[in-house]
Amino acid sequence: MKALGAVAFLISCAAFQANPWLYFQILRNAGPTAAAAAFAL
Repeated sequence: MKALGAVAFLISCAAFQANPWLYFQILRNAGPTAAAAAFAL
């Protein structure tokens, strides 16, 4: 799925659905590149 809050990044839908709170914490604290990398396909 397209990464929320990041342009041109794809993330695993299953990983995001399993822990969306963690995704948004990483997004806020480390930025969109780190969040997308942590939830990469």
